Amino acid sequence: MIFKPHSNYCRSAQLVASDRLLLVIDDQDGKISIYLDNFTTIGNALDNHRTRKVIRQEKTGKKVLVAFDESKHLVALLACAKVCDTHLYCQVLADIRNQGLLYIFQFDEAFAALQSWAHPVDLNRWYDAGPAVIHMCFVCGNEELLLVDNHGQARIFSLITQQCR
Repeated sequence: MIFKPHSNYCRSAQLVASDRLLLVIDDQDGKISIYLDNFTTIGNALDNHRTRKVIRQEKTGKKVLVAFDESKHLVALLACAKVCDTHLYCQVLADIRNQGLLYIFQFDEAFAALQSWAHPVDLNRWYDAGPAVIHMCFVCGNEELLLVDNHGQARIFSLITQQCR
């Protein structure tokens, strides 16, 4: 497998049923690539750039938060704008004031194709100038995302109603 750590960055890696691996790779050349393949063939998929989806960073910006819901076959990308190095690890912060666009994609039943689920959702109306989202994950079994900001506030965003609670 030719994975160049100096020019590629793994944004997310998640085990999926049937011995598969979902990888979201930032290639540092303006593309975020989503891969999903068996453990035995993921290296070949990376070597041959056999992606499920390529997203141009002109849309998302250079930094993104990633969430995956295997039961609903959904992938969410939240556009980010800044990085905070105040912790022991480098933490990606989604600055809602500057970007705050949420992109949703859905795999088909066989996880063979990945399609855009809807237009990007602008999350700006739920955040004032202060907080920045630092964590995002799906609420299991629902089409909802948990968004946690750097002030410790958690909001649940429904993909169906496009409302926070």
